[in-house]
Amino acid sequence: MLDHLYGTDAPLVALAILVILFITFTIEKFPPEVTASGAAALYILLGMVPSDEVMAVFSSSAPITIAAMFVVSGALVRTGVLDALAGIVIDKAQARPVMAIGLFIFATIAASAFMNNTPVVLVLIPVVNRLAKSLAIAPTRLLIPLSYAAILGGTCTLIGTSTNILVDGVAQEAGIEPFSIFEIAPVGLTVAVVGGLSMLVLGKVLLPDRAQKESGTEDAETAFLSEITVRSNYPHIGTALGKIADFQRSGVRVTGIRRGGRIERSDIAKRVIERGDALIVVAETSELLTLAEQPGLRVGLRRSIELDPEAEVKVVEAIVTPSRRSSDLRIADLALGRRAGVRVLGAYRPRHIAGADLSSVHLRPADKLLLEGTPEGFEELTRSGDVVNVTAPGGRAYRRRQAPIAVLALVGIVVLAALNLMPIGVLALIGVAAILVLRCIDNDEAWNSIDGGVLVLIFAMLIVGQGLENTGAVEMLVGWMMPFLDGLSPFVTLVAIYAVGSILTEVVTNNAVAVIFTPIVISLAAQLGVDPRPFVVAVMFSASASFATPIGYQTNTLVYGAGNYKFSDFLRMGVPMNLIVGLTAVLAISFFFPM
Repeated sequence: MLDHLYGTDAPLVALAILVILFITFTIEKFPPEVTASGAAALYILLGMVPSDEVMAVFSSSAPITIAAMFVVSGALVRTGVLDALAGIVIDKAQARPVMAIGLFIFATIAASAFMNNTPVVLVLIPVVNRLAKSLAIAPTRLLIPLSYAAILGGTCTLIGTSTNILVDGVAQEAGIEPFSIFEIAPVGLTVAVVGGLSMLVLGKVLLPDRAQKESGTEDAETAFLSEITVRSNYPHIGTALGKIADFQRSGVRVTGIRRGGRIERSDIAKRVIERGDALIVVAETSELLTLAEQPGLRVGLRRSIELDPEAEVKVVEAIVTPSRRSSDLRIADLALGRRAGVRVLGAYRPRHIAGADLSSVHLRPADKLLLEGTPEGFEELTRSGDVVNVTAPGGRAYRRRQAPIAVLALVGIVVLAALNLMPIGVLALIGVAAILVLRCIDNDEAWNSIDGGVLVLIFAMLIVGQGLENTGAVEMLVGWMMPFLDGLSPFVTLVAIYAVGSILTEVVTNNAVAVIFTPIVISLAAQLGVDPRPFVVAVMFSASASFATPIGYQTNTLVYGAGNYKFSDFLRMGVPMNLIVGLTAVLAISFFFPM
C-alpha cells in the first residue's frame, strides 16, 4: 500500500487529504487543533511522513520559540509591563479612539519590521484585549488587524520574517547576489501603508463583532471593594493622593477616604494622606494583592486579626452561601477572624459596588469574598457552610520590581536574534531561564501561560506540510500552473508568480513555498532573459503576506485561538486583503525593481 502511495497517486492522495482538512476547518465541528491532528495522523499512517521526520518536526525551532515567548509574555503580564503599556494605549484611545487604534496598528507594523513578528503578536494580544474592553468593542474587531499588521511589518526588512531570510538563502544557493537588510524596504513600506489603511477601512465592515463571552476573552480578574489603612511607615504620608503612583494604576479606583469616622468623597485626589487614613478602593485582584505587599499599607478590614507571620498563609476567593448566619449580615459582624482565623480583603457583587465601604457591606448569596488565611482556617470556614467554592484568585500580585528584567529579556531575544548571534529559539529559552531564576514569574504560572492548543495546531500543520513536500504535491501544483506562464510578458509573469505563491501559502506552510518556489522562478527568469531579482522579491512577499486563512501564517494561528474566530472570518477579511496587498506589491516591485 505504501509503495503504491509513493507512486503517481501519492500527490493526489496528499492533496485530497488537504482538501478534506480545509473543508473540516470551515465546518468547524471540531476545534482546529483536533482537525489538524487528525490530518497529520493520516499522513503518518499512510507513510507520507516517516517516523524519523515526524520526530524531526517536534525539534522545529518555531513551536519551541512560540512556547518560550508565551512564557516571556506571561512574565511581562506578571511584572506589570503590559498593564502599564495597556494603560498608556487606553488613555490615548479614550480621547481619540480612531487615531489611537491607527497608531497602535502602525506601531505594530514598525515593531515587526525589526523583530520576529510572532513574539510581537504574543506580547500584544493581552494589550489588544484591554484596549477592546476600554473602547467597549469586541476583541474580534482588533485581533485580526493585529496579526495582519505584524505580517505587513515583517515584509519591510529582510529580518522581519524568517521567510524573507529563507528565500534569500535559497536564492544565494542559486547564484543570486544576497539581499541587503533594507533592499526590499521601499516595496515593504508601500505595501504596509496601503495594507494598513485598507485594514482600517475594511475592518469596519468585514470584521466580526461578537460579544465578549463568545470571543473567549472574558476578563479573568474581579474588581473587589476594599479598604486600605495607611500605617506610620508608609513612605508617602504627607503626599496628595493624586501624586501617589500606587493608587494611579488603571486597575485601582479610590472612591473615598475615611478619616475620623467620616468618609470624604470629593476632591480626593488633592487630599494629603495621613497616618490612620482608610482609603476606600475598588481594585482588580492583582492590584489589590500588589498593594497588600506594599510597606505601610494594610489591605482589608481595619478591625481584623493579625495573621501569624510564621504560618502558611494563602489568598483565596469564596462565594457566600444563602445560609441563615451569613445572609444580610455585615462583613464586620461575620467575625471570620475570631471563628476561623481568616481576614477579609475585599468583596464583590456582580453588576454594582457591594456597599459604601467594606465593613458596611451586607452580605448576599453569590457575593464573592477575597480572603486571606491559613489552610486550616479555610477548611473550618467551608465546614461552617458560610462560603463555598474556595478557589485560587483570578490574579496575583504584580512584581513590578522585576519589570526591567522581563523587558531586558524580551529586548535581548529580539536584538541578538536580529544580529544573528544565536537562533531566536535558543535565545528565547535562555530568556525563559533568566525570568524564572530571577523570579519574574512563578514556574506554575509560566507553564499555565503556554497555550497548548496553538502548539498542537502548529506541530500538526508542520507534519501536513512535510507530507505535501514528501509526496511531491507542491511540485505537482506548481507543474500544473507553469504551462500557463509560458509566453507571458515579464510584468504579467510577475503577477502570475505572486498569485501562485499567494495561493500556495494559504494551503501549505510559507517556508515550504519559499524553498520549492524560489528556484523555479529563478529558472523561469532565466528562460525569459530578465533579472530574476524582482521575481525573488515576489516570492518573498507572496509567501509572507498570507491573510485569507488562520493557518497560512503563525500570527494568524495565534489570534485564531485568542479571539475564538471562525475559519470564515479570515476568508471574509483576508481575501480582499490578499487582493489589495498583492496588487500593491506587484506594482511596487515593478517600480523599484525594474525588469
